[in-house]
Amino acid sequence: MPHLKDMPESDLHLISQRTLHNLSGWLHNNPDQEIAHRYEEVGHQRFRDGMPLCEAVRGMQLLKDSAEDYVRDQGFTATSVEIFAEEELENRLGHFFDLLIFHLVKGYEDEMRKAMALAAKGAAAFSH
Repeated sequence: MPHLKDMPESDLHLISQRTLHNLSGWLHNNPDQEIAHRYEEVGHQRFRDGMPLCEAVRGMQLLKDSAEDYVRDQGFTATSVEIFAEEELENRLGHFFDLLIFHLVKGYEDEMRKAMALAAKGAAAFSH
């Protein structure tokens, strides 16, 4: 993933830190509008940065994998209630990251459509 690799480490760290820091609140309060706005903006920025969409999505998938690994490493014991709680948390985490990825892709595509419309306008003006 050359574009993701070329991003400054501080940017990658900040994105990961913000996402994971707000994860608890988002999982409990489920503020879909806030998530939508924030990750559509991330999608806009990834397009403007010239990052391929597949790399932006893969970056989010890697962050999701890290969050799931963290949950598994927290040492839930083997009681049926704790196993259920862990499974429920992983399901909510999966839903959360699916929502993030959806809005990232939506923002990316919105920005791409804007760029294409601007290019078409420029081409039309040039041809006259």
